[in-house]
Amino acid sequence: MSSGLDAALTPYRVLRNLVDYPLRSRLKIRRPVRSVAAAGLNGALDLLDPPDRREARRLIGHYGLEGIATRGTRRDVLENLFYLDLFRTAFGNGGVRLPRERVEAVDAGVGHWFYLHALAGALHRWGTRGERELRLLGFEADPYRMYGDGHTRADWATWHLQGLADALFVPEDVRRWRTTADVAFVLFPFVFVTDADRWGLPRTMFRPLELLSHVWRGVRPGGALVVANQGRREADEQGRLFELAGIEPRWSARFASPFFRYREPRYVWVALKPASAGASTPGPSPGRGPAW
Repeated sequence: MSSGLDAALTPYRVLRNLVDYPLRSRLKIRRPVRSVAAAGLNGALDLLDPPDRREARRLIGHYGLEGIATRGTRRDVLENLFYLDLFRTAFGNGGVRLPRERVEAVDAGVGHWFYLHALAGALHRWGTRGERELRLLGFEADPYRMYGDGHTRADWATWHLQGLADALFVPEDVRRWRTTADVAFVLFPFVFVTDADRWGLPRTMFRPLELLSHVWRGVRPGGALVVANQGRREADEQGRLFELAGIEPRWSARFASPFFRYREPRYVWVALKPASAGASTPGPSPGRGPAW
Protein backbone atom coordinates (compact mmCIF):
# COMPACT_ATOMS: atom_id res chain seq x y z
CA MET A 1 0.00 0.00 0.00
CA SER A 2 1.41 3.37 -0.97
CA SER A 3 2.32 5.74 1.84
CA GLY A 4 -0.13 8.32 0.50
CA LEU A 5 -3.08 5.93 0.53
CA ASP A 6 -2.00 4.59 3.92
CA ALA A 7 -1.99 8.12 5.37
CA ALA A 8 -5.38 8.84 3.82
CA LEU A 9 -6.86 5.76 5.53
CA THR A 10 -5.53 6.70 8.97
CA PRO A 11 -8.54 8.81 10.12
CA TYR A 12 -10.90 5.98 9.10
CA ARG A 13 -8.83 3.42 11.00
CA VAL A 14 -8.67 5.57 14.12
CA LEU A 15 -12.45 6.00 14.16
CA ARG A 16 -13.12 2.35 13.35
CA ASN A 17 -10.83 1.13 16.13
CA LEU A 18 -12.61 3.31 18.69
CA VAL A 19 -15.81 1.41 17.88
CA ASP A 20 -14.60 -2.09 17.00
CA TYR A 21 -12.17 -2.68 19.87
CA PRO A 22 -14.62 -2.17 22.78
CA LEU A 23 -17.31 -4.06 20.84
CA ARG A 24 -15.27 -7.23 20.36
CA SER A 25 -13.94 -6.92 23.93
CA ARG A 26 -17.54 -7.11 25.18
CA LEU A 27 -18.79 -9.80 22.80
CA LYS A 28 -15.76 -12.10 23.37
CA ILE A 29 -16.62 -14.34 20.43
CA ARG A 30 -14.96 -17.76 20.66
CA ARG A 31 -14.91 -20.70 18.27
CA PRO A 32 -12.56 -23.54 19.19
CA VAL A 33 -10.00 -24.66 16.62
CA ARG A 34 -11.07 -28.19 15.78
CA SER A 35 -8.45 -29.41 13.34
CA VAL A 36 -5.16 -28.35 11.76
CA ALA A 37 -3.54 -29.93 8.71
CA ALA A 38 -0.40 -31.18 10.43
CA ALA A 39 2.71 -31.40 8.25
CA GLY A 40 4.37 -34.16 10.25
CA LEU A 41 7.98 -33.82 11.28
CA ASN A 42 9.46 -35.04 7.99
CA GLY A 43 7.18 -32.77 5.99
CA ALA A 44 7.89 -29.78 8.19
CA LEU A 45 11.66 -30.10 7.86
CA ASP A 46 11.97 -31.29 4.28
CA LEU A 47 12.99 -27.90 2.86
CA LEU A 48 15.91 -27.45 5.27
CA ASP A 49 19.47 -28.29 4.32
CA PRO A 50 20.58 -31.67 5.78
CA PRO A 51 22.77 -30.18 8.56
CA ASP A 52 19.97 -27.81 9.59
CA ARG A 53 17.48 -30.69 9.47
CA ARG A 54 19.65 -32.73 11.83
CA GLU A 55 20.02 -29.77 14.19
CA ALA A 56 16.27 -29.15 14.08
CA ARG A 57 15.58 -32.74 15.16
CA ARG A 58 18.11 -32.43 17.97
CA LEU A 59 16.57 -29.20 19.23
CA ILE A 60 13.02 -30.58 19.05
CA GLY A 61 14.07 -33.54 21.19
CA HIS A 62 16.18 -31.60 23.68
CA TYR A 63 13.72 -28.76 24.23
CA GLY A 64 10.53 -30.81 24.20
CA LEU A 65 8.96 -29.46 21.01
CA GLU A 66 7.49 -32.81 20.01
CA GLY A 67 3.95 -31.55 20.65
CA ILE A 68 4.03 -28.79 18.05
CA ALA A 69 6.15 -30.93 15.72
CA THR A 70 3.40 -33.56 15.74
CA ARG A 71 0.35 -31.28 15.58
CA GLY A 72 1.54 -28.19 13.74
CA THR A 73 1.80 -27.02 10.18
CA ARG A 74 5.20 -26.63 8.51
CA ARG A 75 5.17 -22.94 9.41
CA ASP A 76 4.28 -23.71 13.05
CA VAL A 77 7.26 -26.04 13.37
CA LEU A 78 9.77 -23.84 11.55
CA GLU A 79 8.74 -20.64 13.33
CA ASN A 80 9.01 -22.37 16.71
CA LEU A 81 12.52 -23.47 15.74
CA PHE A 82 13.31 -19.87 14.73
CA TYR A 83 12.07 -18.53 18.06
CA LEU A 84 13.89 -21.23 20.01
CA ASP A 85 17.07 -20.21 18.20
CA LEU A 86 16.33 -16.56 19.05
CA PHE A 87 15.77 -17.27 22.75
CA ARG A 88 18.89 -19.43 23.05
CA THR A 89 20.98 -16.77 21.32
CA ALA A 90 19.56 -13.96 23.46
CA PHE A 91 20.03 -15.89 26.71
CA GLY A 92 23.59 -16.91 25.86
CA ASN A 93 24.89 -13.66 24.40
CA GLY A 94 22.94 -11.48 26.81
CA GLY A 95 24.26 -13.17 29.95
CA VAL A 96 20.80 -14.28 31.13
CA ARG A 97 20.79 -16.48 34.22
CA LEU A 98 17.58 -18.38 34.85
CA PRO A 99 16.84 -19.80 38.31
CA ARG A 100 17.91 -23.41 38.64
CA GLU A 101 14.74 -24.95 40.09
CA ARG A 102 11.81 -22.77 39.01
CA VAL A 103 11.40 -19.81 36.68
CA GLU A 104 8.54 -17.34 36.57
CA ALA A 105 8.13 -15.49 33.28
CA VAL A 106 5.82 -13.00 31.63
CA ASP A 107 5.27 -12.44 27.91
CA ALA A 108 3.70 -9.12 26.89
CA GLY A 109 1.55 -8.96 23.76
CA VAL A 110 1.54 -12.59 22.67
CA GLY A 111 -0.95 -12.40 19.77
CA HIS A 112 -2.09 -15.96 19.19
CA TRP A 113 1.08 -17.29 20.87
CA PHE A 114 2.20 -19.43 17.95
CA TYR A 115 5.77 -19.59 19.34
CA LEU A 116 4.66 -20.81 22.77
CA HIS A 117 6.30 -24.24 22.56
CA ALA A 118 9.65 -22.65 21.77
CA LEU A 119 9.34 -20.22 24.66
CA ALA A 120 8.27 -22.88 27.15
CA GLY A 121 10.98 -25.25 25.98
CA ALA A 122 13.70 -22.63 26.34
CA LEU A 123 12.53 -21.61 29.80
CA HIS A 124 12.26 -25.22 30.96
CA ARG A 125 15.58 -26.49 29.68
CA TRP A 126 18.04 -23.78 28.66
CA GLY A 127 21.23 -23.80 30.71
CA THR A 128 20.31 -26.76 32.88
CA ARG A 129 20.87 -30.51 32.69
CA GLY A 130 17.35 -31.33 33.76
CA GLU A 131 14.09 -29.44 33.50
CA ARG A 132 13.18 -26.56 35.77
CA GLU A 133 9.62 -25.81 36.82
CA LEU A 134 7.88 -23.01 34.97
CA ARG A 135 5.09 -20.52 35.51
CA LEU A 136 4.50 -18.50 32.34
CA LEU A 137 1.90 -15.77 31.85
CA GLY A 138 1.11 -14.53 28.35
CA PHE A 139 -0.83 -11.24 28.12
CA GLU A 140 -2.75 -10.13 25.04
CA ALA A 141 -4.62 -6.81 25.02
CA ASP A 142 -6.72 -7.65 21.94
CA PRO A 143 -7.53 -11.37 22.35
CA TYR A 144 -10.83 -11.34 20.46
CA ARG A 145 -9.56 -9.83 17.23
CA MET A 146 -10.70 -12.27 14.55
CA TYR A 147 -8.56 -13.64 11.75
CA GLY A 148 -9.77 -14.46 8.25
CA ASP A 149 -10.39 -18.09 9.22
CA GLY A 150 -13.10 -17.06 11.70
CA HIS A 151 -10.97 -17.80 14.77
CA THR A 152 -9.77 -15.23 17.27
CA ARG A 153 -6.34 -14.84 18.78
CA ALA A 154 -7.69 -16.42 21.95
CA ASP A 155 -8.98 -19.42 19.95
CA TRP A 156 -5.58 -20.06 18.44
CA ALA A 157 -3.72 -19.42 21.68
CA THR A 158 -5.90 -22.06 23.32
CA TRP A 159 -4.96 -24.50 20.56
CA HIS A 160 -1.23 -23.79 21.02
CA LEU A 161 -1.59 -24.22 24.79
CA GLN A 162 -2.58 -27.87 24.49
CA GLY A 163 -0.09 -29.99 26.43
CA LEU A 164 1.46 -27.01 28.24
CA ALA A 165 -0.12 -26.90 31.68
CA ASP A 166 2.50 -24.48 33.05
CA ALA A 167 1.53 -21.60 30.73
CA LEU A 168 -1.54 -19.36 31.01
CA PHE A 169 -3.03 -17.08 28.35
CA VAL A 170 -4.25 -13.88 30.02
CA PRO A 171 -6.72 -11.89 27.84
CA GLU A 172 -5.77 -8.50 29.29
CA ASP A 173 -3.39 -5.60 28.79
CA VAL A 174 -0.04 -6.45 30.42
CA ARG A 175 -0.20 -3.11 32.23
CA ARG A 176 -2.65 -4.81 34.59
CA TRP A 177 0.10 -7.23 35.61
CA ARG A 178 1.05 -6.58 39.22
CA THR A 179 3.34 -9.47 40.17
CA THR A 180 7.03 -9.97 39.31
CA ALA A 181 9.02 -12.30 37.09
CA ASP A 182 12.52 -13.67 36.67
CA VAL A 183 12.42 -12.95 32.94
CA ALA A 184 10.09 -10.87 30.78
CA PHE A 185 9.54 -10.77 27.04
CA VAL A 186 8.26 -7.94 24.85
CA LEU A 187 8.37 -9.40 21.35
CA PHE A 188 7.64 -7.15 18.38
CA PRO A 189 5.72 -4.42 20.20
CA PHE A 190 4.12 -1.53 18.34
CA VAL A 191 6.55 1.37 18.48
CA PHE A 192 4.80 3.50 15.83
CA VAL A 193 1.18 4.54 16.23
CA THR A 194 0.24 3.91 12.60
CA ASP A 195 1.17 0.23 13.01
CA ALA A 196 -1.12 -0.02 16.02
CA ASP A 197 -3.84 1.65 13.92
CA ARG A 198 -3.51 -0.97 11.20
CA TRP A 199 -3.72 -3.79 13.74
CA GLY A 200 -6.93 -2.48 15.27
CA LEU A 201 -5.88 -0.91 18.56
CA PRO A 202 -7.42 2.38 19.70
CA ARG A 203 -4.89 5.16 20.13
CA THR A 204 -5.65 5.38 23.84
CA MET A 205 -3.80 2.05 24.16
CA PHE A 206 -0.69 3.11 22.25
CA ARG A 207 1.74 3.94 25.05
CA PRO A 208 4.95 2.07 24.18
CA LEU A 209 7.15 3.83 26.74
CA GLU A 210 4.66 3.15 29.53
CA LEU A 211 4.42 -0.51 28.52
CA LEU A 212 8.20 -0.96 28.40
CA SER A 213 8.69 0.77 31.76
CA HIS A 214 5.89 -1.22 33.39
CA VAL A 215 7.30 -4.58 32.30
CA TRP A 216 10.83 -3.56 33.34
CA ARG A 217 9.61 -2.63 36.82
CA GLY A 218 8.20 -6.16 37.17
CA VAL A 219 11.54 -7.83 36.45
CA ARG A 220 13.11 -9.05 39.68
CA PRO A 221 16.64 -8.10 40.72
CA GLY A 222 19.03 -10.32 38.78
CA GLY A 223 16.37 -10.94 36.14
CA ALA A 224 16.23 -10.18 32.43
CA LEU A 225 14.12 -8.42 29.82
CA VAL A 226 14.18 -9.67 26.21
CA VAL A 227 12.81 -7.39 23.48
CA ALA A 228 12.61 -8.06 19.73
CA ASN A 229 11.75 -5.79 16.81
CA GLN A 230 11.26 -6.17 13.09
CA GLY A 231 13.08 -3.87 10.70
CA ARG A 232 15.87 -1.38 11.32
CA ARG A 233 13.49 1.56 11.72
CA GLU A 234 11.60 -0.13 14.57
CA ALA A 235 14.85 -1.21 16.19
CA ASP A 236 16.17 2.36 16.12
CA GLU A 237 12.94 3.59 17.72
CA GLN A 238 13.19 0.82 20.33
CA GLY A 239 16.67 2.08 21.20
CA ARG A 240 15.21 5.54 21.77
CA LEU A 241 12.51 4.07 24.02
CA PHE A 242 15.13 2.24 26.08
CA GLU A 243 16.97 5.52 26.56
CA LEU A 244 13.80 7.36 27.60
CA ALA A 245 12.97 4.57 30.06
CA GLY A 246 16.45 4.68 31.59
CA ILE A 247 17.16 1.07 30.58
CA GLU A 248 20.63 0.22 29.29
CA PRO A 249 20.57 -3.02 27.26
CA ARG A 250 23.39 -5.40 28.02
CA TRP A 251 23.40 -6.87 24.49
CA SER A 252 21.73 -6.21 21.14
CA ALA A 253 22.15 -7.57 17.64
CA ARG A 254 20.48 -8.33 14.36
CA PHE A 255 19.29 -11.93 14.43
CA ALA A 256 18.84 -14.54 11.70
CA SER A 257 18.22 -18.29 11.79
CA PRO A 258 18.42 -21.01 9.12
CA PHE A 259 15.08 -22.40 10.23
CA PHE A 260 12.86 -19.55 9.01
CA ARG A 261 13.33 -16.28 7.14
CA TYR A 262 11.11 -13.22 7.46
CA ARG A 263 10.84 -10.40 4.96
CA GLU A 264 11.91 -7.85 7.57
CA PRO A 265 15.13 -8.51 9.52
CA ARG A 266 14.79 -9.21 13.25
CA TYR A 267 16.64 -7.39 16.02
CA VAL A 268 16.99 -8.54 19.63
CA TRP A 269 17.82 -6.75 22.88
CA VAL A 270 18.60 -8.08 26.36
CA ALA A 271 18.58 -5.91 29.48
CA LEU A 272 19.68 -7.29 32.86
CA LYS A 273 18.51 -5.89 36.15
CA PRO A 274 21.24 -5.67 38.82
CA ALA A 275 20.94 -8.30 41.53
CA SER A 276 20.95 -5.57 44.18
CA ALA A 277 21.04 -1.79 44.33
CA GLY A 278 24.41 -0.50 43.20
CA ALA A 279 25.62 -3.94 42.10
CA SER A 280 26.95 -4.55 38.63
CA THR A 281 25.30 -7.29 36.59
CA PRO A 282 27.50 -10.24 35.61
CA GLY A 283 28.00 -10.88 31.93
CA PRO A 284 29.66 -9.21 28.99
CA SER A 285 30.31 -5.50 29.13
CA PRO A 286 27.66 -3.45 27.38
CA GLY A 287 28.71 -1.99 24.06
CA ARG A 288 28.43 1.63 23.06
CA GLY A 289 25.39 0.93 20.93
CA PRO A 290 23.45 -1.71 19.04
CA ALA A 291 25.55 -4.32 17.22
CA TRP A 292 24.07 -3.66 13.76
